[in-house]
Amino acid sequence: MRAALRGVGAAYDGALRRRPVLVKCLTSGAIAGAGDLVAQLVLDPAPVLKEGNSTASATTSETGRDEPATLDGKANLASKEAHTSLDLARLARFSLLGGVLVGPTLHVWYGYLGTRIAGRSLAATIKRVVLDQAVFTPLFLPVFLTCLGALEGKSIRHTLEGVRSIWAPTVVYNWAWWTPVQLANFGVVPAQYQVLVSNAAGVVWNSYLSFTNQRARRRAAAIQDNETQS
Repeated sequence: MRAALRGVGAAYDGALRRRPVLVKCLTSGAIAGAGDLVAQLVLDPAPVLKEGNSTASATTSETGRDEPATLDGKANLASKEAHTSLDLARLARFSLLGGVLVGPTLHVWYGYLGTRIAGRSLAATIKRVVLDQAVFTPLFLPVFLTCLGALEGKSIRHTLEGVRSIWAPTVVYNWAWWTPVQLANFGVVPAQYQVLVSNAAGVVWNSYLSFTNQRARRRAAAIQDNETQS
């Protein structure tokens, strides 16, 4: 087992030296997808109710939460089999953004931080974390969310409204999670592995981000439905 792990590590090191950007992009895309899978299957699974050979998707309540599909206005769970629906398009969107946006951006940004603020002293580490969390994060987060909205087919107005609605709380949660992670990452981890470590920690963050974005989408859809019906 240890020999196999060493072999995988050696292969990763070799690929990282030959194609650093490509490897980081592929890794970032895979981990972004893993985070979305956790969000879909664990944090907030969307139930789909089956009856015979037909499938009825869950409806969305005014609170933005999925509710069981109804029959004649009432839930009829006894005669239906509930299971979890996997949104492959949503998974593809997160994986794509992880690979083509997050991976190369972090490669360039971490390289800049390492060059601009060299060393692993506590003071240097704190400076890198402050720049990362106080400058980079508040600017990059709306870029990511805007790109995600564009891939979802939203209009510019709806995309920007969604970004505004979740930006502030998302940045606060980002600081709570990423500040200790980046203190360890910038202070201990060699530069060539920092994107990998960030991506690994990003499974948790991407799960939260996917969950938050999906909840905002449901809330917006519920509001739009209510406006249409009124």
